[in-house]
Amino acid sequence: MADALITLNQTLGSEYAANVLCFSNVREDENQLQAIADAIRFEYETHVRDVLSTSWSLDSIDVSFLGDTEITYTVNVPFTDGPLAGADPDDILPTQCALLASTSYVGPKPNRGRIYFMGLTENNTEDGVWTAPTIGRFALLVDEFVQGIVSAPDTVFLRILGRPIPDKRPTYISSPVQLATIRGRVATQRRRRRGD
Repeated sequence: MADALITLNQTLGSEYAANVLCFSNVREDENQLQAIADAIRFEYETHVRDVLSTSWSLDSIDVSFLGDTEITYTVNVPFTDGPLAGADPDDILPTQCALLASTSYVGPKPNRGRIYFMGLTENNTEDGVWTAPTIGRFALLVDEFVQGIVSAPDTVFLRILGRPIPDKRPTYISSPVQLATIRGRVATQRRRRRGD
């Protein structure tokens, strides 16, 4: 069992979007990977689907296994029940607008992380601030990731990943998440090209 990167593959309108998260206790086991994928889909459906636009969808996950300094290989895992579409028909916010969850760990680096959630609609904001119910929904989602997703026989936990840095940190290293905070203001997400 080890840390692995889990990419949440999403479609936002006609664009590809993704969240890349680090989880611990991931095994190179087809059954566990399917259980992780289906658990992530279930948490999205349970907590946040109703505030995500009908033009947003969670399509599959990619699980990337880490060597000491690089990704060794990646496996795409589709959901048993297929992609999950958002359920809010209201106007979608511009693609650069996101809800930001900050994660932290009291200790040496890596001790901070960010998750940008996209695909929300305009009726989830008031004067540039997310509504309390929307913040509450995403707080529950992130808390499920922090407390652990059950993927029998193991539970996988959200981690904060530090990438190798020449002359500072020779290998990947991760820290547990001790605190997760949903930011109230609408955030502007950083854009990366696919593959970066």
